[in-house]
Parts: sequence; structure tokens; C-alpha cells
Amino acid sequence: MYDYKKEEIKAKKLKYLILMVVFAIASSLAISLSIQPLISLIAAVVCFILAIFFAIQYIKTVKQKL
Repeated sequence: MYDYKKEEIKAKKLKYLILMVVFAIASSLAISLSIQPLISLIAAVVCFILAIFFAIQYIKTVKQKL
């Protein structure tokens, strides 16, 4: 029988990993492309917070029982 729970956890792990990497890259790009310093700083902080959030979600997903 096909294990849907295992596949669901693998899909969640992949989703959170991709989102974490995307927001980490966006955070560094917002700092390096600082056209207006305050706006780029706010964008970098928001992207960094989102990257941390998705990292926590990834860790929670990894710890789930299969």
C-alpha cells in the first residue's frame, strides 16, 4: 500500500526548504541592492524573519514521526 503520510511529509519538507532559501536570498539581495536604505533594510528584515519562520517549520516537519 502506498504511504501517503510519508509523501505528505516529504512534500512539506521540500516546500519549507525552498521557501527558506528563497527568503534568505531575497534578504541578502535587499541589502545589496540598497536603492533607498530604509526601505531595503525593512525588506531585508522582513525576508530574514520569514526565512527563520520557514526554517522553524522545516525543523518541525523533520521531527514528525513517519
